[in-house]
Amino acid sequence: GGEITVGSAVLSIRKPIDRCVMVSRAQPGLAKDLTVLKRIIRDHDNKMGVGTVITGTGTITVDDMLI
Repeated sequence: GGEITVGSAVLSIRKPIDRCVMVSRAQPGLAKDLTVLKRIIRDHDNKMGVGTVITGTGTITVDDMLI
């Protein structure tokens, strides 16, 4: 629950989101690395995002802080 502000937009936090396995897949220039996902699971209960709904429209720009 709760709300966050980014730039002048307001978002209502609805639920935590589980991190998918994509963070452990090989990427151009980077080898497969299972330690990334294991660390997210260990340190953050596999939660690395939140589902939100926009409750107040506004402008979001690069480098805006979450409040």
